[in-house]
Amino acid sequence: MALPTGLLRQLRAGALPLGVGLLLGFALTVSSGVRAHRDPAAPTLSAADTRLLESVLTDIGTDYVDRVDLHQLLHRGLADTVARLDPYSALLDPSEFAQLKERTSGTYCGIGVEIGAVTGGIEVTRVHQSSPAERAGIRRGDRLYAVNGGAIGGDDTHAVAARLQGPPGSVLTLTLAHGLGADPFELSVTRAPVHIVTVTSSLLEGGVGYVRISYFADATPAELERELNALKRRNGGALAGLVLDLRANPGGVLESGIAVADDFLDTGVIVRSVGRDREANFVARATPGDLLSGRPLAVLIDNGSASAAEIVAQALKDNQRATLIGRKSFGKGSVQTIMPLSDGGALRLTTARWSGPSGASLTGVGLEPDLALAAPTSPAAVSGLSLQAALADSDVAAAVDVLARAPAARLAQAPLP
Repeated sequence: MALPTGLLRQLRAGALPLGVGLLLGFALTVSSGVRAHRDPAAPTLSAADTRLLESVLTDIGTDYVDRVDLHQLLHRGLADTVARLDPYSALLDPSEFAQLKERTSGTYCGIGVEIGAVTGGIEVTRVHQSSPAERAGIRRGDRLYAVNGGAIGGDDTHAVAARLQGPPGSVLTLTLAHGLGADPFELSVTRAPVHIVTVTSSLLEGGVGYVRISYFADATPAELERELNALKRRNGGALAGLVLDLRANPGGVLESGIAVADDFLDTGVIVRSVGRDREANFVARATPGDLLSGRPLAVLIDNGSASAAEIVAQALKDNQRATLIGRKSFGKGSVQTIMPLSDGGALRLTTARWSGPSGASLTGVGLEPDLALAAPTSPAAVSGLSLQAALADSDVAAAVDVLARAPAARLAQAPLP
């Protein structure tokens, strides 16, 4: 991959382990905090603007009818300002930033569940493999009512996430029920380091591999290579083909998405990025080393496949390396940079727009599959599927059928310039 050195440094400097939907559509980079190539013509806050801001806050602090916390007021004002830029820019408080970093790193200390807000409370949407929650018998679909005796009825998912995490070895007492309407019960769970596995796999009949990527974390490329090697060993040699499942994949770390696309390409453009900062302008190109050695590849996408997932799918499609199967993707063609702030929080700011090898942007449009399947699916429903359930659904069967009719191996790619 031909990425600028500065961008690689930012990407590796190091985005919520509890999947509550806030990662949807992100292609993330993490800034080192040093922005050496700022646009010299970029507007700055004038002395008059600074005085005006200080004057307004002072007047509010001294004369408003009720006592006001000026720090909170300023933070809410800044958060509202950033949110008005676009749907993906946001001001993150220290807790949100910490959760974001944990998701990109793939490791955090807690019990190993993902949660979501549902009517009437909080529901477990996923239980991670080999986690304390799995060992304690917590299931997908369980309703969570209290943590250590404290009800969570009025809490949002961020607050619940913070209460579930803590030092390794500490014990949580949870009040939950196996589904809405079931009798609540108490369960003790001991927190421990949890590794979030983003890549799962299975060997299908006829030597066809199946790999599912739930989102793109720092460790995803290494996990993918490990899973592919395991599939080859189980098959006793090269795979006949591969189904790459990117359904309900909301994106994640930009560098990881690029690396995954590169794993199936020998040559060709992967993605083009354009922004105001010099290091936001780059073209990522594939390097030799197709992990499938040219075997047929089918990629499953749907309306929950976004950003970094769309980068992978479009790169493989435009370079004539894979057949896309499923439904139109989400349609997000921007990149967010995470800029750490002095208060321990961070600014998540849209800093670039990306396009695929053909130059087409997917923003608001989405990526059309080569083979369209039935009606749109719910990303939450797909992301919650167990590996066994995913293998049994009709989308995977359609992809296997496409692979069965594909040439045994592609002898050459036709990369776009």
